[in-house]
Amino acid sequence: MYGPEAVKMGATGRAPNGTAIFPDKTTGDTAHDTLLNGPAYKNMNLHQIISKWAPNNENNPAQYAKTVEGQLKGIDMTKTYAELTPEERVRFRQAQRGVEHGGEPGVDVTTAPKSAIRQQAEAIYNGDIKMPTGTGANNYRNRAVQDEIQKIAQETGRPFEPNVYDLRLDTEKKFNTGQQGNAVRTMNTAIDHMDTLRQDIKKLPTGQYPLMNDIITKYSRNVGDPRINSYDAMAGIIAAEVTKAIVANGGTGDERAEKEKLLAVRNNPEALRGVLNGYTKLLGGQLHELQTQYEAGHGKHFESKVSPRTREAIKEATQTRSNW
Repeated sequence: MYGPEAVKMGATGRAPNGTAIFPDKTTGDTAHDTLLNGPAYKNMNLHQIISKWAPNNENNPAQYAKTVEGQLKGIDMTKTYAELTPEERVRFRQAQRGVEHGGEPGVDVTTAPKSAIRQQAEAIYNGDIKMPTGTGANNYRNRAVQDEIQKIAQETGRPFEPNVYDLRLDTEKKFNTGQQGNAVRTMNTAIDHMDTLRQDIKKLPTGQYPLMNDIITKYSRNVGDPRINSYDAMAGIIAAEVTKAIVANGGTGDERAEKEKLLAVRNNPEALRGVLNGYTKLLGGQLHELQTQYEAGHGKHFESKVSPRTREAIKEATQTRSNW
């Protein structure tokens, strides 16, 4: 902080948050080193220094420590400042300044991989963390973050949405436990099940002619042919899943029966595969719409909610639309 001792070390003024401003990097760096070697900090380890330097009422010490440690690439944070090598001391001071002050006048943060102010601003802009509110929002660091957010908005050409964090939380809730999430899971499961049914089609003892297939399947069911029983069971499940996914309010028994008829084993294999392909594209298209809705609500990593096969179905559906 700015005061008589800071003046003795070369400070020429103070920033809005009360910290000292030095005329150049060399003077400020020397004062910083002197302070950390002084009685206020000499018996503290690096974690403790951070906690004292960044109190709870102005910063998040845990996140502060994590950011500093991440920039130090292996320095033991349980050491005292005096136990560090000269090179490690320089790195610690640079990381600490970058987190605590960001773009404060008189402080050089160009050596950091990315300014901590910039990191925090990007996280807020993208909805990863909430914008600081209350008293904390008025300190120098948070004003610097807000300025950096506006810079990002200018760079991207997309205005910052102050409620982006809340929008993202609401979106994640809908797609985790809400109606949208249930729809995604149902369609994802149906697409995977349809691949299983495609394999079952290859095993069927049927051919190209429905009347002949009726005779074959009747006999096969009477003798308990597992190929027919397996196909029938999976076809019934898929008919229910597809009906639930594409029909409002889950559909009716008649609508499910209609789909079971289309998937009936009496149909020839080529026709059955055609029905499954049509359903897969339909569900892929609906999932693409849900993905668009999810991303518009600032949700991230939609692909983690679906299987690799479903991601392929979404891609196929979007390619089909682009060719219309």
